[in-house]
Amino acid sequence: MQTERANYYLDKWAVRMRPANAPFDRNETARNEWVDALTNATTTAANAAWAEWQHTGATRWPNLYQMQVLLRKHAEREALAECPACLGHGWIEHDDLHHNGHTYSTVAPCTCPHGTIARSSTIWREANA
Repeated sequence: MQTERANYYLDKWAVRMRPANAPFDRNETARNEWVDALTNATTTAANAAWAEWQHTGATRWPNLYQMQVLLRKHAEREALAECPACLGHGWIEHDDLHHNGHTYSTVAPCTCPHGTIARSSTIWREANA
C-alpha cells in the first residue's frame, strides 16, 4: 500500500471510531509508525484486519502491536492458495437449522487451510464449545 493510501485509511478509521481518540492523535511519530505498518500490508489485508477488529465489537482503537498482528494474520491468509470450495473465505454452506418455526442458513469451516483459520475464530469456538 502506498503512503497516501495508508494516511487515507487512518483518517477514515479515525472518523469511524469517534468518539475514541486515535492512538496517533497529536503524535506524528506514532502516526508514522501506523503508516509504516499499513504501507507494509496490502489494502486487502488492511481492510480485513480492520474489519476483524470492528467485528469484535471494540469501541476503542487497537494498539499498534495488535494491529500488526491482525495485518500479519490477514497477509498470511492472502498467501494461501485459493480454495475452490470456499473461494478463500474459509466458510462453506452447511445444513439448514430449523428453530422455532424458522429456517436458518448456516456455514461451517472448510477443510482447507482457510477453514482451519475460520475454525479458530472466536465465533466458531464459542458456538461449538
